[in-house]
Amino acid sequence: MNTDTLPHAPSHAELEEVLASIRIPACPAIVNEVMFEAQRDDPSIKVLARVLSSDVGMSAMAVKLANSPLFGSAAPVRSVQQAVSRLGISNILNVVISVALRNASGNPPTPLMEKFWSRASTLALATGVLARKHVGISPESAYTYALFHDSAIPVMLANFPDYAAVYSTSQDRAAALIAEEQQRFKCDHAVVGWLLARNWGLPPTIAAAIRYHHDPKTYILPKKK
Repeated sequence: MNTDTLPHAPSHAELEEVLASIRIPACPAIVNEVMFEAQRDDPSIKVLARVLSSDVGMSAMAVKLANSPLFGSAAPVRSVQQAVSRLGISNILNVVISVALRNASGNPPTPLMEKFWSRASTLALATGVLARKHVGISPESAYTYALFHDSAIPVMLANFPDYAAVYSTSQDRAAALIAEEQQRFKCDHAVVGWLLARNWGLPPTIAAAIRYHHDPKTYILPKKK
């Protein structure tokens, strides 16, 4: 990201307007519990496995991710503890936050939402695999960003009854979606996603990438003199 060309951060008044029109889900206790354990000098694999095992969705996602091409091992993972050992701390956080976000959004399992979450998971895996071939970004960070860059869309769906129609007609036209969001809802999913990422403790660089992921000029490298 070219930090020299970053647009101005939203003003206090702009953020107040966003927060007045939309409810940002609070960070669940289970996310805070995992973050607390992960930030210890010597995190306990047993504690993290216990937390994941307490939720069927998290357990299933952890095992599925551990057996994905992102980790490329011939030996299949068959338990949550094995998955935790293979994934590492940052990817465990991804699993917990992803499932917690899906639950916190309050959206029913409609075909639109199933398609959304399936696309997010597939894109995250592909991005993580591609990052292994490039210098400058870790596969874990690439996976995290791809998984959460559109994380505010379920939040928008939960807050605005007519958002589903707007999203459905603009899925292949990101610029059109942002413009329609700003016109109809006085906020957009990039800014809401940035607020959500900050509230849920995602790394600042990933939160910033979410904020500016529809601003292509931000990512143009400056010309060499």
